[in-house]
Amino acid sequence: LKPSGSSILVAWKTMVLPLVLPFRGAARMLSAQVLLALAMLQPTGSIAPIVTPSTNTKERCNSAQLDHKTGLKDYEVPINGKTRHFVLYIPRYYREVGPVPLWLVAPGAFNGPNLQIKMAEMVRYAEQEQFAFAALKGDKDLMNVVLRGQEVPDRPDDIAYTAAVINASRQNACIDAARIYCAGYSRGARFCARLASELSEQIAAIAAVSGIRFPTPSNATRPVPILAFHGTKDPVNPYKGHGNPEYWDESVQDSISQWVKFNGCTRNESYTIGPRVVAQRHSACRGHADVELVRIEGGGHVWPGSDFNFSKQLGHTTHEVDASRLMGAFFAEHPLPNGSDAGLQGQEGKG
Repeated sequence: LKPSGSSILVAWKTMVLPLVLPFRGAARMLSAQVLLALAMLQPTGSIAPIVTPSTNTKERCNSAQLDHKTGLKDYEVPINGKTRHFVLYIPRYYREVGPVPLWLVAPGAFNGPNLQIKMAEMVRYAEQEQFAFAALKGDKDLMNVVLRGQEVPDRPDDIAYTAAVINASRQNACIDAARIYCAGYSRGARFCARLASELSEQIAAIAAVSGIRFPTPSNATRPVPILAFHGTKDPVNPYKGHGNPEYWDESVQDSISQWVKFNGCTRNESYTIGPRVVAQRHSACRGHADVELVRIEGGGHVWPGSDFNFSKQLGHTTHEVDASRLMGAFFAEHPLPNGSDAGLQGQEGKG
């Protein structure tokens, strides 16, 4: 039988494309458990992309979305009469592998989106895993989140802003609506926790670096998978709590315990990632919403595994674990339950 054009296209996407992706291979063909093991064991300089070529891209994406240029692009969205900004990144092989996951990158205090992208080395990792990301920008570079994961009422509505960023990203690019995540650092980590409370029907899971909190009250309508990284020598957000009274009261362990209770987790196990890095995983949770804390002995207020030149005042940066890689493995395990791409929604952002 002579192969049809469509069968040749499918063969190209499923057999040939993985060979030309960076570092070769389609790691998403492995189970999520194997991915997590590889994430912990691989040296930081060599990361296999977590990519599966899509065989139904054209059915789920329109031509305008597929034609979106790769790389970084600034966007604007109107919120309550004001113009807000964000930076959208589309990976190199987006057209071949879409629809792609979307990571919301929530920056630390006084970090603009581009600085936070550099701190997390997000472009490098997005290329290795082939996902899109939208780096948020707070008013005066401060996301609206304070004590107990709540907002300041007279500051801008950053929940509405984030919802608009998600909608604009989906309007302009081919995004998998079941795989929208939040990865935040410091204040941005606390904002990710706030998103887990306020946008739990859209945010599949969150990863918090140096800033995990449990919003009180929590408005989440379902259990939300949580991954947190925290150093025991964090000079900004102390591991044992009792930091800045405006936003940092309870300990990291207390916050994790509240998420464990909220998600209804019944199993607890610990495993060693490195000589000074231990992960505590709470599983058997409602809705498969695992809660995991990566505890870094002697770690500072930094992004673990990053080669960014953090200030010495922020403490030690470990390379025994790569936070971005573990996020990728954790996120791969936790799509939105019963998630489906409901099509385009919201208003288009202006590039």
